[in-house]
Amino acid sequence: MVLKPPEGMALLEVPVQDLKRFVQETEALVPRGSESERTDSDVLLRHLLAEG
Repeated sequence: MVLKPPEGMALLEVPVQDLKRFVQETEALVPRGSESERTDSDVLLRHLLAEG
């Protein structure tokens, strides 16, 4: 997996079975499409703006 933010780059190597298990466990906790039900965008935005 390659991450390319505006500054720099990171290459992450993970065994595919570990990544698959992580995704499956994550989806069991937060099913696809339900993310917005579990996140308060206003609180998150206030937090991000406060750090700036």
